[in-house]
Amino acid sequence: MSNIAIDVRHVSKSFTIHARSDATMLSRMADLMPSEKKRHTTRFIRALRDVSFQVEKGEVLGVIGKNASGKSSLLRMIAGILYPDEGTVDVQGAITPLISLNVGVKPRLTITDNIFLACSLYGMPQGDISSTLDSIIEFAGIEEFVDMYPYQLSTGMGQRLAFSIAVHTNPEILLLDEVFSAGDMFFQERAAQRMTQLIQGNVTVIMVSHSMERIESVCDKVLWLEKGKMREIGDPKTVIENYVKDSQSKVLKV
Repeated sequence: MSNIAIDVRHVSKSFTIHARSDATMLSRMADLMPSEKKRHTTRFIRALRDVSFQVEKGEVLGVIGKNASGKSSLLRMIAGILYPDEGTVDVQGAITPLISLNVGVKPRLTITDNIFLACSLYGMPQGDISSTLDSIIEFAGIEEFVDMYPYQLSTGMGQRLAFSIAVHTNPEILLLDEVFSAGDMFFQERAAQRMTQLIQGNVTVIMVSHSMERIESVCDKVLWLEKGKMREIGDPKTVIENYVKDSQSKVLKV
């Protein structure tokens, strides 16, 4: 039986963006006029280019890189939200994606009802949800808000709740996109401790973060993406040192 949880092979992904070539306020207003001749441009953005790697079961992979380097697109590809233009993504295990922390929230349901719905979608039996409910609420620190609606929560509360739900659903594969930026320092520390427990429990994790300290402390290996390409993959300390040096050298050249 294979020990590979995630197998990404030669994956490439492009996006098409349509925009006006003269995108000023006046030109946008002119678009409303029926006689106006529209002048649009089409741009193709290569989000990922020939990316290949494997993640073993129970392994923690950190993904680093500048903004727009393809990190979030990669997570969405693994989660099955996006599909590659080229290459394949093979996943062995149930995925819990914590990519956009507010996706799936139903504004007309109370916080408690949203917890039941989210946990059900993650595959938890109703009995397990009921027995875990208090722990989810306590971990998120929203005990006084359970009868309210999502729009009544602050952004930080909503993010804490989404993280709490995900880590209480006994995930096999956890995809994390900058979740440690949610909440205050106290919650971030609790989240880090919970992550350590999950890792010790043989959960497979891919995490995107701009916190090099966090990445180095919990990851078994690190993937560095640059403009959609794999720049380096390997030992966390080595890859992070090379990434930081490269970033510093580019700043000095400016």
